[in-house]
Amino acid sequence: MRKYKEFSTIKANYKKWVLNNLKDFKKEINSKNKDQLKELYIFRQLTEKQQAKTVKEIKKILIDKEVKKANERIDIFFKQCDIIAQVEPAKNIIISVSWAKNRTWGANPTAEVWSGGTYTTGHASGCGYDKLSTAIAEALNKNNNILNLLYNTYEKELRKNKNISLRDSIGYGSGYYGIPSFDGGVGYSCFRSIFQKLGAKTNTWQEGKNWDSMTIEF
Repeated sequence: MRKYKEFSTIKANYKKWVLNNLKDFKKEINSKNKDQLKELYIFRQLTEKQQAKTVKEIKKILIDKEVKKANERIDIFFKQCDIIAQVEPAKNIIISVSWAKNRTWGANPTAEVWSGGTYTTGHASGCGYDKLSTAIAEALNKNNNILNLLYNTYEKELRKNKNISLRDSIGYGSGYYGIPSFDGGVGYSCFRSIFQKLGAKTNTWQEGKNWDSMTIEF
């Protein structure tokens, strides 16, 4: 797999998404009168002094706040990309899951992941969703060597087609809003498909009474 020194296309794609949302936000705010603005949650977050200002001034305050948040989101994501670009892509991943019974929520999984000399964990409880993939996703997303595989693959696909989505390029469960990651609640079978797209040569899965074990080699 080609290793990119920086994820410039992913960065540009994410920045475009954030700025498009900001554009929509400005349009929505500018279309409202004061009574309509008062119904917004972001208006209620303003100080009494700010709420007493003119409609034009209030709109400027709200838009300025959103511009600041947008720039912060872009900055945080760019720094995350730079960190992930500096590490080596994972060559193997070992996932171990143990199940513990809970009186209220039944069997709850704790996932442990080893890859690139890094150990991470994830946990899920409650009901009404796929807890196994949620616990595994949490652990996988804490490992930058594993994320490097996702980012490199998506960068490569984006350079071929700048409009391609994560789902279309890597598979269902590979992230939202142009941010490569493992989504929880999608079922582990989705992860197996993603690993295959990332170039996995082997992808084994073993099950026991109170445990699961997965080994992925690249």
